[in-house]
Amino acid sequence: MPSQPAGRRPRRRKKRTNPLRKLFGFVVLSGLIVTAILAGKSLIGITGGNPKVGWKLLREPTLFFPADKRDQVTVLLIGKDYEYDKNYQRYTGNSSRADSIMLLTLNFKAQRATALSIPRDTRIRVAGKTGKINATIREDTYPGIAGPKLLCDAVEEITGVKPDYYLAIKPDAVGNLVEELGGVNVETIDAFEYHDNKAGLHVKLPKGSVQISNANDAIGYCRYREVDIYQRNPDGSPIATGHTTFRLKPSAEIAELNKCLENGDTRRMARQQNMIRAMIASGTKQFYRADKIVNTAFKQFETNLERDQLLAIASIFRTAKPDQVASATLSGEFEKVRPYFFIPDRRKTEALVQWLVKGDQRAANRVTTVAVHNATDIAGAARRAAEILRDRGDFDADYVSEPMEKTTSTTISFTKAANKSRADAVAKLLGGGLVQKDTGPDTTGTLKEAKPDIVVVLGPDLAKLLGEQSALR
Repeated sequence: MPSQPAGRRPRRRKKRTNPLRKLFGFVVLSGLIVTAILAGKSLIGITGGNPKVGWKLLREPTLFFPADKRDQVTVLLIGKDYEYDKNYQRYTGNSSRADSIMLLTLNFKAQRATALSIPRDTRIRVAGKTGKINATIREDTYPGIAGPKLLCDAVEEITGVKPDYYLAIKPDAVGNLVEELGGVNVETIDAFEYHDNKAGLHVKLPKGSVQISNANDAIGYCRYREVDIYQRNPDGSPIATGHTTFRLKPSAEIAELNKCLENGDTRRMARQQNMIRAMIASGTKQFYRADKIVNTAFKQFETNLERDQLLAIASIFRTAKPDQVASATLSGEFEKVRPYFFIPDRRKTEALVQWLVKGDQRAANRVTTVAVHNATDIAGAARRAAEILRDRGDFDADYVSEPMEKTTSTTISFTKAANKSRADAVAKLLGGGLVQKDTGPDTTGTLKEAKPDIVVVLGPDLAKLLGEQSALR
């Protein structure tokens, strides 16, 4: 590596945890690039051996962007779902859909990264057609105009935000990178199976902590969203009962499988985010292989971002902290008739955009759910606490009427690291309480009743005062 000018040798940087849990969505490209940057010599290697570019990436990375985009940019992350051809050796593109969609906002000035996931079945109207957002990159649905740019138009129609850039991920990217990393550790909250006979994918994962070391398991972990209803041969293929029909599992078994907490599109998005964190954890430990890992990553996507801009993004966020990252999924409901469009809640969508894209923390409160429990015999305390949180903090708060085991002091638990600042705000509004991380399994996205973002359990230290306030009302 060429020597630095005298007196300008950069200080050796300590190893840090990369904060971009959602960056580049489904392949954790940012974590791998940051690994290379922090490895020192690798920065020069991945910039074509040009020390001037490497130095600029470290000292003035925003200069790689136009003047009007040096404070903040938005990047649309697209995970493609291609079809295999008959020999299973390659993907065909005409029938590809946007299997995963995420709007990433990168605030360079504040070193803040946020991500908004958009369900693939979201109803949109672009180019004079009403359809699902995932079809905007299908050439057979939008001839001549299908692709990332049309998808960007659809995102703007939903959120009011036109992405500055896009980054589309190849369908086998996660598998390739997991193998390059030598495996990752993820967690499942239920056992499940994934079968794609056409692609030759047959995956069976247990409940709990799972070590994934091959491409098939990695892809299955990220793709699974509904139960497998067919009986199968030893090779994983479905047992045929006719030319195009297959033998079903017993109805009781299917009913039991439908209880799996890993089912559903929203839970799949949560698993994809878990995979990203796992890949970052593995990648940041492999400085000595950074060049090879980054070269593999760069082959996995198509984008209108330039290579140096991608490296600049990683450089800007190399010292940020994990709890600076916030993420959410569009709220709404599915229609009960085909084609089962997902209809976003306009009010909540506006709040999410104000929070995640425009940085309005008050808007973040409006989409943060808070459940208040009264663990004392003091009547009215939980109701009063929920009123305070709604009226003074704009939180989506409510009290739980069911009695619970008594406690000696108030606790305020949050489910994700990004929720800590709002848990602190809850404690401040209520006048106290121990703020702590919920150590239970992350059930984000499950089909069962959603777990609140923050849970308040009132003890006598706060309940007495709140109960007295309630009695005076």
